[in-house]
Amino acid sequence: MALQGPDAAGTDWIEELSDEQCMEIFWLYVDPPEPFLQAYPPELLGQAMRFALKAVATSLSGAGNAG
Repeated sequence: MALQGPDAAGTDWIEELSDEQCMEIFWLYVDPPEPFLQAYPPELLGQAMRFALKAVATSLSGAGNAG
């Protein structure tokens, strides 16, 4: 299956992100990133980032429906 981008409908693309890709996202937002990334296993960081991305995507899709 081809990877979908963030502009694709739904949140399926989020589940396709690898743990390493999720760690790269954390690297962009945590300062300094190294101590944080070394403190937790990649699987946990991946799960946390996918959860957060789905929560944001869901809230944004719901915001468009608000009147």
